[in-house]
Formats: sequence, structure tokens, C-alpha cells
Amino acid sequence: MLKLLIADDHLLFMEGLALVLRDRFPNCIIHQASHLPEVKQQLRDHTPFDLLLLDRTMPGVDNLQHLQAFWDIAPDLRIAVISATDAPHYIQEALSLGVVGFISKASTPDSMVMAIQHILQGGIYIPELPNGVHGKVSDQALLPPRLLEILTLAANGSSNKQIAASLAITEGTVKQQFHTILKTLDAYNRTQAIQKARLLGLVS
Repeated sequence: MLKLLIADDHLLFMEGLALVLRDRFPNCIIHQASHLPEVKQQLRDHTPFDLLLLDRTMPGVDNLQHLQAFWDIAPDLRIAVISATDAPHYIQEALSLGVVGFISKASTPDSMVMAIQHILQGGIYIPELPNGVHGKVSDQALLPPRLLEILTLAANGSSNKQIAASLAITEGTVKQQFHTILKTLDAYNRTQAIQKARLLGLVS
């Protein structure tokens, strides 16, 4: 059974999101917390959760460095940030710290549900900015250096054989690494992965 934890000090928003999620996920168990000590207590008392939906600006917090305290309690916890501000540097900060999604509070209920479904299926969700183009995210945020090297070579037109020779690895390793790249970028194939990476500013 799906179990979610919503953490937000804006009670009206939290209650509204909980109502939407209960409607879309009828068998879902939803816990709520309005401040950081309560989040920690919920994690201690009710782990495992499938996902923590965490407001970026909880009282007394001006960044996301407190995430590690949550992972100290629940090491396998997946966290998605919900925020009224989706500036690219906030997205970069969140992803670089290991969250699996960044959801704008300006999203429609349907968009929010789609984002959460995507995350629950193992994906990483990044919002679209008003102009329809994803904000640029640093390469370290999504892909480790070796995967970024492989993706960059592919974007420049190299085949798997050429990538393997260039990096002194086997073609089998290149294929395995590309599988990870596709999963991380939620892409169906090599071409789509390269397109998404360009939108994200990972490759030129």
C-alpha cells in the first residue's frame, strides 16, 4: 500500500494536496507534518514511506542541508521538494543533494499528480519553466562524471564502439551505462536522452 508523508507549514496547501492525492490514490496512506521535528518524528514512527513531499522553506530553514538528518533516520527515503519558487539554481541545489524531484506549487493538481506518479515509478522529475524549457541543471546534479562523459561523446556523434575505445572500456559497459542514463533522464532511447540532456544544459 502506498504511503506518503507531506511536510509543509502552509496547512491549507498541505490539506489541499492531501485531498488531491487521496482522490487520485484511493488506497494511499498519507501522513502530515508542519515542522521539521514533526517530520523526524513521523519518520521514526512510521517508516518506511514511499515518498516524502517536502516544502523547501520550512520554518527556520534557509536551505536543504537538513535532508541528511532525514536520511540518518530513514536511509532509503526518497524525497521530492515542493516549492513556490522553481528558479534553476534551487532545482540544481535540490538535485545535487539527492532528491528525486522538484515540484512547483504553481503546478495544476493534475500536473502535480503526474509528477508524483513519475517519481513513484522510479523517475526523477524536473519542472518546466514558464517558457517551456527546463532550467539548466549542473552536470553533477543528475549524472556522475563517467556517465556524463559517455553522454557527451554520444551527443557529439560517437558510436558505442568509439565511446568504448575513447574511454578504454568495453562496449558492453557502454550499453549498461546508457541504460542508467536512460533511466535517470526518463528517456526511451539514445536520441531522446541526448535531446533531454541538451534541454537540461548537461551537454551542448
